[in-house]
Amino acid sequence: MIEPASAALLDFPVMCQAQVDLPAWLARLTRQAGWKLSHEGDGELCDSYVFRNRASEALVTLYHSGYALIEVDGAVLYDDPLAAAPDVAVMQYFNAESGAPLYLN
Repeated sequence: MIEPASAALLDFPVMCQAQVDLPAWLARLTRQAGWKLSHEGDGELCDSYVFRNRASEALVTLYHSGYALIEVDGAVLYDDPLAAAPDVAVMQYFNAESGAPLYLN
């Protein structure tokens, strides 16, 4: 995640792409392997994914702001930005105008 003070130094908009292996993340959070995607939906503010594993159901909501919410059988297991889970999300940054990748130290 780009710190606000650092972002002020840039004279162009920055886009962040996050890649997450959702079934593997669910397996780590629940200690249950075998999560299968049963439904996905795209919204204006977020994308949502419903996974099933035996009798359990998980709802994963990924907000376009970078925030994530994971609920399994109604219990919240994760409620934080994706950047707070660096071992789960691979973040890549790009110049939003040109599409050129940005490499941050």
